[in-house]
Amino acid sequence: MQVEIKDFTRETLADAQAIAAKMFTRPVEDLIEHLLENPVNKVYGCDSYGEIAYQEGTPVAFRAAILKQLYLGQQPLLGVVGSTFCSDKLTSPVLLMKLLKKNVGARAGSRFFFTNTSCEASMKLNKLVGIKSIGPASCGKIRYSILRLGSFIRIASHGKFPELLARIVDFFSKPFLCCMGLVPWRKDSHIQLAAIIDEKAYEHFWSDYLATNKGLVCSRTATELKWAYDRFLEDKALALLE
Repeated sequence: MQVEIKDFTRETLADAQAIAAKMFTRPVEDLIEHLLENPVNKVYGCDSYGEIAYQEGTPVAFRAAILKQLYLGQQPLLGVVGSTFCSDKLTSPVLLMKLLKKNVGARAGSRFFFTNTSCEASMKLNKLVGIKSIGPASCGKIRYSILRLGSFIRIASHGKFPELLARIVDFFSKPFLCCMGLVPWRKDSHIQLAAIIDEKAYEHFWSDYLATNKGLVCSRTATELKWAYDRFLEDKALALLE
C-alpha cells in the first residue's frame, strides 16, 4: 500500500477540506481554510498548519496544528494545539500513529502540545505518540464537565436526533442531575456578542494582565483574538439585524 504524510498548507487545502467534510457532520470547509490565516505562524515563519495522511493518493486522515504563543509568568514560550482531528475508518493504524507522532512534534521551536478536550482513551494515545507529562504544576490538572444529555444524544446520533427533542430531554434530566449534585441549579445565561474587538483598548488590558501573570497562559493579543473571533462576532451581529 502506498502511504504518505504531507504538511497541511495552502497547496494541500483542498485535500484537508475533503477528508474533513467527509468525517464531520457540519460544514467545516471555511473553518479549515481559516486555520491557514493563524497570525502566530506568520510571526514565526512556520508554513505547516498540520498534517494530512494519504493512502494510494487519497487523503484519509487529517489533524490541524494551531501554533500558539504562551507565557509562563512573563516568559514567552511556543506551543501547539491539536485541532480538527478526523480519520477515515479504513486508515491504516500504523499510518495514523505516524500522523499523530508528527503532529505532536515541535514546529518553529514549540515546547508544548495540548488540546482543548481529552478523555481516558486519548490520554493513553497521547503517551504512545510521545507526550510525556501534563505540563507545569500551575495547570497540570484534570478537569471534567457533565454533558447535557440531550445535546450529547443529538451529537452522538450525527445530528439525526431533533433539536426540539434534545431540549426536552435536557429540561427533564436537569432536575435529576441537580439533585445528584452534578450540576448547579441555575438558569442558563446567554451572552450575545455584537461588536468587533477594539484593538487599542484590548491591548492595554492584555499588557496589564500579562504584567502580573503567574501561571501558564495562552497569548490573547488583539490580533490573535480578531483572527479567532472576528468572523464569529460579525455573524452574530448580522443575525441580530436580520
